Amino acid sequence: EANQTVDLVGWKATLQEPRAYDGANFTAIVFPMTLALENGTTHALTPEYRNYGQGQETKEAAIRIGLLEDWYATISPLQNETGRWLLRVHYEPAILWLWLGLALAVLGGVLCLGQSFLSLPRKANS
Repeated sequence: EANQTVDLVGWKATLQEPRAYDGANFTAIVFPMTLALENGTTHALTPEYRNYGQGQETKEAAIRIGLLEDWYATISPLQNETGRWLLRVHYEPAILWLWLGLALAVLGGVLCLGQSFLSLPRKANS
């Protein structure tokens, strides 16, 4: 429900009043929310639920990317319950470091391949 705070270990999520708006070819409901962490940091996330008509619906995740952690929030209607929504908040630690590690491994592979190609013995022209 709006303005309800859920207190979890290490953080609190507060869902604010949802608001509707019309896009170019869709109608959407935005669910603004605030995450308050124990260390005093707050993050604003705004997941959306969009309806494109003819039964085409999508959920737009709210993503907050940080140096040490990522936060994702999605919203979807509960089945068989009109007016009720399910809010999911995901905490993913160190995702940026995972991608940086992958990029570093690829760079190392490219450098090794480049070095081996440069040091190949060449045939003498006769």
